[in-house]
Amino acid sequence: MSDIDATIASLWLLKVDRSFVMDITEDANDRAVVKAIVSQAIQLKMMVIAKGIETDEQFAILQSIDSHEMQGDLVSPPVPAEEFYNFVSAWRAEKKYLQIIKGS
Repeated sequence: MSDIDATIASLWLLKVDRSFVMDITEDANDRAVVKAIVSQAIQLKMMVIAKGIETDEQFAILQSIDSHEMQGDLVSPPVPAEEFYNFVSAWRAEKKYLQIIKGS
């Protein structure tokens, strides 16, 4: 990816750092900051990815404020590239993504 491609990609993608997400269930200030970040990004037609999702409660809060995508140990710890395809195939076969979305 060229520097120009990376710059263009960064113009439409906003990542919410895990340092904001980790206390979102207990800290009203963190919740307010994340909500403001997500709201502003949506107004600017940006894609939002919240990082560091580890609990169902964090997931539910972020889902309620329209965070588009989430990543973190709630779904899986980091997976080596050579194992990624098998991980995703097994995950989809077990329909774990539906359990996470439904809160099961």
